[in-house]
Parts: sequence; structure tokens; C-alpha cells
Amino acid sequence: MQSLFVDDIPCFARSVPDPLNLKQVNFIFGPNGSGKSSIARKLEVESSSLNSDLKILLYNREYKDRIIHESNSLKGLLTVGSEAVEAKENLDAANEQLKLKEEARERNYARISSLDSEKEGEEQKRTRIELTIRELLWNRRAKEVPVTF
Repeated sequence: MQSLFVDDIPCFARSVPDPLNLKQVNFIFGPNGSGKSSIARKLEVESSSLNSDLKILLYNREYKDRIIHESNSLKGLLTVGSEAVEAKENLDAANEQLKLKEEARERNYARISSLDSEKEGEEQKRTRIELTIRELLWNRRAKEVPVTF
């Protein structure tokens, strides 16, 4: 890529009618709001549509946001590199899954505890019924069979 037309970028539409002549290495600098990021995005789009070995390296805010991630959970921890950011995103997703599974486990423990209490209550009820039946049967038998000493 040897030139770049920027006349379709609003801030350059009237002021830069000719293409920008590009060299092997190009530095784009200027004050805030002057169109640097717009040129950078256009360079990326144009270079990707060429399907060439041309390597465009853009060091702008989007690049920084893509490769540097500050941890919310560990103060002062920065990960650098797109692989590190991806690994951090995977770790965050895994931690979220772990949290959901721990919450499900706690719900299951609460349910088991509730079922244990119900079972304990049913066992106590059964024991009372058995004792009542034994007592009734014992009293009936005692009436039918005379006691002799």
C-alpha cells in the first residue's frame, strides 16, 4: 500500500483531496480530535482487504484496550498481550461458572438438609405410632388374658 485516500473521512473531506503518500514506516500524530484514529481504522480496513503480507501495527487506544487488561479482582495486576487478555476473559468465565456451581451446590445442601429433617420427623412419627400400637395391643391382650400369680 503506497497511498491512502482519506477524503471519505469527514474531518478530511475538504482539506485533503489528494491521497496520503505512505512509506514503509509512517507516524501519524496530531492533537486530539484531528482524525488520527480515523486514519488508523481506515489503514486497518484497507490493508485487510488487500490480503497481502503487509503488516499494519496501530498503537492507539483500541490497541491498548485489546492487549492491556487491569484486573478488577486483584488490585495492581495488569495482563499484557492479546493472549493474556483472552486468558483473563477465559478465567473470568470459568470463575463465573464456578460461582454458579457453588451456588447450586449450596442450594442442593440446603435441600438435602431439609429432606433429612423431613425424614427425621417421619421417623419420629413412625416411632410414636409403633409405640401407640404396641400399647393398644398390650392393653387388649392384658384384658383378654387373666393375670395369675
